[in-house]
Amino acid sequence: MNKAILLLIFSFNFSVFSFSQRNHTFDEKPYFEGEILVQLNENTTVKDILIQLPENYEAELMYEVSKPMGIWLLKFNPDKISHEAFIRQLYTFPQISIVDYNYKVFMRETTPNDTQFTQQWHHKNTGQTGGTVDADIDSDLAWDITTGGTTATGDEIVVCVIESANLNHIDLVDNRWINTAEIPDNGIDDDGNGYIDDYFGWNVVSNDDNIGTGGHGTSCAGMIGAKGNNGIGVSGVNWDVKIMVINGYNVNSQANIISNYTYPLVMRQRWNNSNGTEGAFVVATSASWGIDNANAANYPLWCAIYDTLGKYGILNVGATTNNNSNVDNNGDMPTTCASQFMIGVGRTDHNDGTAGGFGVVNVDLGAPGINVRTTSNTNAYTTTTGTSFACPLTAGAIGLAYSIPCTEFMDIVKDDPMLGATLVLNALYDGTDVKPQFATRFATGGRLNVKNTIDLLMVNGCSSDLCLAPSNLSDGLITENTAQITWNSFSSADSYTLFFKEISATTWDSVSTTTTSFELDDLEGCTVYSYYIRSVCPDGISSVSATKTFRTKGCGNCIELAYCSAAGTNSSDEWIQSIQIGSVTETTGNNNGYGDFTGETSFTFMQKDTLQLIITPGFDGTTYNEYSRIWIDFDQNGIFATSEKVYDQTVASSAPATGQIVIPENAPIGISRMRVQMAYQGPGQTSLPQLCGNFTYGEVEDYCIEVVEYVSQASVELLNKVTFSIFPNPSTGSLSLNSNSILQGQVKVFDLNGKLVYVDQMNGKSMEIDLNSVESGVYFITLRSDDSGISFQEKIVLQK
Repeated sequence: MNKAILLLIFSFNFSVFSFSQRNHTFDEKPYFEGEILVQLNENTTVKDILIQLPENYEAELMYEVSKPMGIWLLKFNPDKISHEAFIRQLYTFPQISIVDYNYKVFMRETTPNDTQFTQQWHHKNTGQTGGTVDADIDSDLAWDITTGGTTATGDEIVVCVIESANLNHIDLVDNRWINTAEIPDNGIDDDGNGYIDDYFGWNVVSNDDNIGTGGHGTSCAGMIGAKGNNGIGVSGVNWDVKIMVINGYNVNSQANIISNYTYPLVMRQRWNNSNGTEGAFVVATSASWGIDNANAANYPLWCAIYDTLGKYGILNVGATTNNNSNVDNNGDMPTTCASQFMIGVGRTDHNDGTAGGFGVVNVDLGAPGINVRTTSNTNAYTTTTGTSFACPLTAGAIGLAYSIPCTEFMDIVKDDPMLGATLVLNALYDGTDVKPQFATRFATGGRLNVKNTIDLLMVNGCSSDLCLAPSNLSDGLITENTAQITWNSFSSADSYTLFFKEISATTWDSVSTTTTSFELDDLEGCTVYSYYIRSVCPDGISSVSATKTFRTKGCGNCIELAYCSAAGTNSSDEWIQSIQIGSVTETTGNNNGYGDFTGETSFTFMQKDTLQLIITPGFDGTTYNEYSRIWIDFDQNGIFATSEKVYDQTVASSAPATGQIVIPENAPIGISRMRVQMAYQGPGQTSLPQLCGNFTYGEVEDYCIEVVEYVSQASVELLNKVTFSIFPNPSTGSLSLNSNSILQGQVKVFDLNGKLVYVDQMNGKSMEIDLNSVESGVYFITLRSDDSGISFQEKIVLQK
């Protein structure tokens, strides 16, 4: 593996690991009989695969290994079909990306011996254990800058140990990570992260937060974050840090491994997406286990998750084999995975000697892991040896690096998590103590030095010489015609160039400013705009920032109120094909779980209306039972209340849903939103989804609707005797409205979003309407008589 380190300014196109040829090779390592891992393409369901397999295979789903990766674990009867034959058959399904054995994984552990706390030579080596002075990671010098715990912006730093550990240890309990958003043992997923009662972490075997008390993991945790400066025991490389423990008692299969990595991945995704209000700021994982002499090419799913973790800002440290083996030639998992976000670590001693696995391509650096002092068992301490302990020491150094006193660095991390992780990675590698004896052992030719790592990160992450794109772009104070754009800057910028356009336009407008805030004006109402920014520095310009969008005001309640989001996450099997209400039919097809049709007012309802309804499902082959419901926000307050549910199918069916919608007599006049939900009912989804939030199978559609005033039957009969005409239609702007009866009432013109663009009074049989100042497009003209209750609506087209 040639792990090329990316430059500070770079672009990274993430893609799921894929094969140019759908083939498979076997690594001849132990695996679990009758189990197979599959990765599905997007918008594919595992139940479709199972339905098509012969019954005598006895194939069934065990569990979803990783939702973000689309990986599932299947079981089958190996007496009916061999593993290799089953893999070949699964690869005939175009919905499947990768198929793999569920290989067994074994803990790497060396029998420890013991010394005293004062012999933590790996932090500061004075020769106290008979070693070489300064053959250490300079922790004491790094602690002059930071002792860890939180970032410069107050974010709690989390390092994840993927194995059982006793965090009740007296020297670890204060640094124990707890999911404070979860109420323990109440049987509810309180924080909505997909894990029930994950208060202390997660055990992927027992599906609870019983993380166990493993002695090996307890020693690993001590290397990361045994509480420092508390007058007892030992100190981790962080005095303060939050240690997350994942797995529990078993790390023994590839499926188990992927599930373990998925938990910190999910928690960091939530942290990123919520600006730190949800999830956990996981910056590194530590894995002191693996498979000796394994070829990484045969473990594509396992290796692929490291790129995914890196994309979201998590660096991953792996302990290479304890055998004296050149892993470049002999293989090793996971340290030979090609991802730059997997850091392979070898072990060094108090003389900067080495032992165990090495490789100038795949083992990136060395770290103290021979006769190191750390925590052990229940309130005990030990001296122990193995790459297992060099690994968490390195992961802990990554955690310490994130605590540098530099808000500019955290601006980068929050705006671009992968760039932040890459800056740390560069500093980790470039900061090693290079020694001649390491030249043939490690890719960097050096041993971990946490003080150098911090120094380099502060130079690169806080430097006034960097020309980085602005971060934390935001838009606010939005009106129909203006919007205020603000951003965070880096001190190297002299000025900024703000690029913006209507989202449908093909060219960008731009403005320059020396401030970090700018008001865009002369914007169109109810229009979506895109924008991005570049920094202009003395020596050049930065890469582009993230691109963001905003919509100007003037769209009305249906669009501008903060309605909750809802969607089916998988609509590849079923979707809302069409919806008919009264005489209006909208055929929408598959919209990947959510169809936003609020860009125009599709349905007009009258108070006291009773309208016939048909919701027709669409299927990709197999038909399933579906259940549909409809809500209309009659009071136009941005909330779909229980009383505003206007249709409930009551019984799931694969046939079109039929029924009626009744518009209340007192329904407020105006434009609001209607939500249509259709959800699969069957194995895998048996309870109806919530009105807000995601669910697995089905689709949601949102529409703008208009409620108009009730017109009596007598008025309708009168209306039938009255004729109207609009000329010309299409028009360039000047129109005539004519009737065969004398009428008095307001004439209004609305755009497709319900925005009022014209209003005037009609008195007589005709009137002239001046729309010359209105842009080209499709509009609705309405007339409501003051005396007779006659209501009239017609579509008009302006072509200029």
